[in-house]
Amino acid sequence: MPVAAMLCNPRHFHKFLLHVYKQFMKLRTKLSKLTIFLIIATIMLLRVGNKSNLPTLYIVPLIVALAAKYVIGDLDKGFVWSWYDVLFWLYALAIPYIVIQVYILLW
Repeated sequence: MPVAAMLCNPRHFHKFLLHVYKQFMKLRTKLSKLTIFLIIATIMLLRVGNKSNLPTLYIVPLIVALAAKYVIGDLDKGFVWSWYDVLFWLYALAIPYIVIQVYILLW
């Protein structure tokens, strides 16, 4: 059924809003789990210390993002690339980067 037809019929509009709300709640739950994992994993890696040639500012977000992809998984279902994957990688790389900047400022 086209979106315009769903929005005109009150019964279909209610189902549409309910579907959008459920999708938002799933995404919010997944993002909160992902955020907690990213922060904890970043702090744990910062406490270990960097013995490699690569700067901590670049290697730790990459390691944490890959670990999050492995442990938490994606924001959507299936093996098809979508905008959720772009959001996942931007978020999974940005949060550890921010945590490292705050960690450097405080310690």
